[in-house]
Amino acid sequence: MASGEPVRVDAAEGWWMLEMEMYGTQGYGVVYVLEAAHPVVVDTGLGRNTAWIVALLEEQGVDRTDPISILVTHVHLDHAGGVGRLCAAFPQAEVYVHERGARHLSEPDRLVTGTKQAVGHMWRYYEDPVAVPPERITTVGDGDHIDAGGHAFAVHAAPGHAPHQVTFHDQDADVMFCADAMGIRIPGTGRVIASTPPPQFDLALARADVAMIAEEAPATLCYAHHGHRPFEPAVADRYDDILQRFVAETTAALETQSLEDVIDAVTADYDAEAVWGAEKTRAEASLNVRGIAAMDP
Repeated sequence: MASGEPVRVDAAEGWWMLEMEMYGTQGYGVVYVLEAAHPVVVDTGLGRNTAWIVALLEEQGVDRTDPISILVTHVHLDHAGGVGRLCAAFPQAEVYVHERGARHLSEPDRLVTGTKQAVGHMWRYYEDPVAVPPERITTVGDGDHIDAGGHAFAVHAAPGHAPHQVTFHDQDADVMFCADAMGIRIPGTGRVIASTPPPQFDLALARADVAMIAEEAPATLCYAHHGHRPFEPAVADRYDDILQRFVAETTAALETQSLEDVIDAVTADYDAEAVWGAEKTRAEASLNVRGIAAMDP
């Protein structure tokens, strides 16, 4: 899957997946676009390469004056960094985001400060977000339903990863955009790793999110990191086990080892340098270990 080259989502008619070359890698992050008279974009990436999303919409015949819907799973900037730029390109765009994340889109300074603290030197891969006018934002919460692109979407809160995270279940295509609630897939390996970033990861809530997705049982899961796969109960069971083991093992390691030594060990365990490169692999491990270190005892 080449950067900037859309591919169709299997078994989800009308949906396209676009590789966004996040952090200088192919295989870390994607956005999804529903080809429709009123198109839908799920997440926007870091803010870099937003032009690729614009180009795909224009290739699908969308005019800059046409309305589009932008569904934001959560406001971490690897998901929401390009929202303001996409809104500037499409002045009739409407943004849907959890009520706890809305202010960070319209006033992003605090979010930028927190992200810089969390990602450190990796900030060079980001773009400063463009503020979204508040009148372009519609807030959503657990149990809400929205109509976009001729499809009906059920909204489900998924606060374990972050309190402003939601999943969007396209009930017409029976595909769920699960954000980071089902972990991060390492393309080409069949592996999924736990996503436990600081400062608000909560294991009990994260496990409840997995149970919610299992209960919804969509036909297809679309991961922001990275790609899509058919859903089956074993997928949820496996990720629940991955979450519990990662938290338990990392917590135990932090009691006897330095933070940096634990990050080194997790980096080696990921064995993802061939996919993400050494820099991003260690940065991912660092985020997830520091998220465990920040948990309430």
